[in-house]
Amino acid sequence: MPSLSLPLNLPCSSATAFNWHLNNGAFCRLSPPNQRTEVVRDYVDNNTKFSFKYCPLGITLTWEALLSDMVGLESCGKNFDGSANHLCKFTDTAIRSLFKSWSHEHRFEPKDDHCSLIDKINYASYFPIPFLEKEILRMFRYRHAVTKHDLTLACDYGFASPKFSQLKIAIAGSTGFIGKQLTAFLTSQGHHVIRIRRSVPDELPTLSPYSLGRLEDYYLGSDKTHLLDSCDAVINLSGENIAQRWTDDTKNRLKKSRIDHTRVLMELFKNRPPRAWLNASAIGLYAPNTQADEDNYNVSNNTFLGKLTQEWEEAVNNFAKEFIPQSKLLLMRLGVVMHPSGGMLQKLIPSHYACMQLGSPNYISWIDLNDCLYGIYHMINNYKSLNGAINLVSPNPITQESLSRALSKAIKFPGFKADLLNNLGMSAILGKEASREMNHSMVVKPKRLLESGFKFNYPQFSDSLHVWF
Repeated sequence: MPSLSLPLNLPCSSATAFNWHLNNGAFCRLSPPNQRTEVVRDYVDNNTKFSFKYCPLGITLTWEALLSDMVGLESCGKNFDGSANHLCKFTDTAIRSLFKSWSHEHRFEPKDDHCSLIDKINYASYFPIPFLEKEILRMFRYRHAVTKHDLTLACDYGFASPKFSQLKIAIAGSTGFIGKQLTAFLTSQGHHVIRIRRSVPDELPTLSPYSLGRLEDYYLGSDKTHLLDSCDAVINLSGENIAQRWTDDTKNRLKKSRIDHTRVLMELFKNRPPRAWLNASAIGLYAPNTQADEDNYNVSNNTFLGKLTQEWEEAVNNFAKEFIPQSKLLLMRLGVVMHPSGGMLQKLIPSHYACMQLGSPNYISWIDLNDCLYGIYHMINNYKSLNGAINLVSPNPITQESLSRALSKAIKFPGFKADLLNNLGMSAILGKEASREMNHSMVVKPKRLLESGFKFNYPQFSDSLHVWF
């Protein structure tokens, strides 16, 4: 039976690393970057089942595992002791999966004032699968990067920090590309997250009794408004996806989903203002083919996206003055958020497997999804010293041509420049106006984020590719 032993040095005690894995949201954070994953049972305890749905090749399957052999629970949950540095471990054994057998021991070994995580995997497949070990190693390279960065923040701001105070954070748009991971990240950091939702989902995950983070749902129109009392921060990520054909009806929906829904949310908090309100916006505000930061930019932008973002920000500012004047308002001007699980990159990968590259010299102001989450967390923890709009983009924009060439190299599929085919495809799917505006060159810098002391884990696109692929 093939086996792997994969070590990782962590900047914390073994009890901290172990409890992070027990926190709600941790598994979602560790999900493979190239698959859509939905946790069904997020419950970690001895002799219990853990299950999630995943979609290899677009087919929804269920993975079910039995959790056992737990050592170290006495330092977790309500009895959490971040200074405890002793052997901790647990094992998950697959009951239902694509593997003939799968056993994964998570072992946390003390090492001076920190610890080492050792992932021990024993597996067998029903038939020989080329590159299977390589794919497993790729998955754990991503898991280890997320584990290390998330635990570093847990020691700085989260549940393992000596100054930790659990924050109550409400999130609108929690099921989207960014919102789903943000919810998981904040919960795994030990905070109390309220998801503001429109409807009740078909299935709610079972939550872990050892989790230091809490997760609750508030449904719009419900009489349980007390759930929203005393929030430290509200994060509004709502807004319909712009990557679609822009008919007149679509444009109206894009506008209403941003402006009207923001008014409803802010009115909901009129008598319970949070300390900070973080509202999504976009770098589409800046004029195309120019360089910009929060203090220096051209406001002459007559594109649909430019006008939409200007109206959106004006409405947010006006609603904040009317309904929550006591709250600190911060606008998150998001760049192109990159991750294989969604957004622009997910759409680019299939064409690059077909060996079709982009050849445009136009710049993309992008940000790795995980740096986006860390940036939002930085804003929550430093809201008093921040003001106005904050650009959530990498300090290093990249041309479409360079991005495309690097992506082809990472997936090891050589390609040819196929701008004509790509442009025709985008025009066919999105229409000429949407495809033209989304193809504009944007060189945007995160001036205020850098000045506030934020450090990027993935400043270069190559840094992200190394972890993803």
